[in-house]
Amino acid sequence: MSPYDLLMRLVLIGDIHGYRLSVPPRELLGKRLIGQANLWLMRRTQFNTTLLDRVMTRALELLPDLAVWTGDLTSTALQSEFDDILERIEPFARRLPMLAVPGNHDRYTFASMRQHRFESSLNGMAPRTFPHLRELSAHWYLLALDSAVPNMVSSRGRIGHDQLEHTSALLDQTDPEIVSWIPDTAQLNLGGGDPVQLIDDYYDRLAAIHWKDSKASYRGYTGPTPTQEMHREEILYKDLGAGGERYVDAELMEASLFAHLGRYGDSLGYYQRVAIQRTVEAVARGQRRILLAMATGTGKTYTAFQIIWRLWKAKLKRRILFLADRNPLVDQTRINDFKPFGSAMTKIKHRHV
Repeated sequence: MSPYDLLMRLVLIGDIHGYRLSVPPRELLGKRLIGQANLWLMRRTQFNTTLLDRVMTRALELLPDLAVWTGDLTSTALQSEFDDILERIEPFARRLPMLAVPGNHDRYTFASMRQHRFESSLNGMAPRTFPHLRELSAHWYLLALDSAVPNMVSSRGRIGHDQLEHTSALLDQTDPEIVSWIPDTAQLNLGGGDPVQLIDDYYDRLAAIHWKDSKASYRGYTGPTPTQEMHREEILYKDLGAGGERYVDAELMEASLFAHLGRYGDSLGYYQRVAIQRTVEAVARGQRRILLAMATGTGKTYTAFQIIWRLWKAKLKRRILFLADRNPLVDQTRINDFKPFGSAMTKIKHRHV
């Protein structure tokens, strides 16, 4: 078996927000009246469902193993909204395996949740119960959770203790050497979970930590992208150790910050993401000779770090040589972009490791 046999290609599609501006008066009781008013006044200009056909056509061109609808197919969970969306995606569903999980707008009202409107409207694409564990291949499983819980004024995400306990039981049935996880601290916080406790419970499965809007006060934040320094000031970062004070090692913490934010506090550019993905896939297919050309100032060294980090963490490559023609370039790389490798990295001096 080659490493390429372990790869899968998934397409994630979400936030479609299908809507109808003309709604029978009986459907406008309760908070849906507010939702429809919001659509008329503002949100309808933010949603363009005509793009859906183009998105699905592009998804088919990518030849994925599975398309995952990640929620908010509708705006206010009207049956007519579900019917419209199903009519649009059903022709593609006959050509492409699909799985759908609900978003908060798909559980907009208590009635839509009681009636399981999302599950019953999508012709088998949505699981009937959550959490849902689906075997995709001999080496891949997909765990789907339902974090949408309606209330009187909104439908914020909240996973809940029952689903977390069930999820823990499912994870306990898998091999820690094979199944890893990347916790999203923001979603765990806002969903009612305890990131510190969950990371503590499954530290042996931890691949990285996704630091994103860790504080609820970041909701609605319109300033510049939070930098590594801003994240380091958060109490959650300190609770998790921030360099060995508790139990999470410093290298993993730093690597997670680097991998998500970048050295200068910026996300990866689209061209960097494309370069990283195509290079890693080529290596996984067994390709030995690869030339990646990038212009000056486009982040070549950091792109190289991202490629090497993924190959190393996936155990596709265990020993990797990074070669530069001058010592200052090597030293600069070690203390900056490649810092997350820590003690696993060494510099060859006078032909001795």
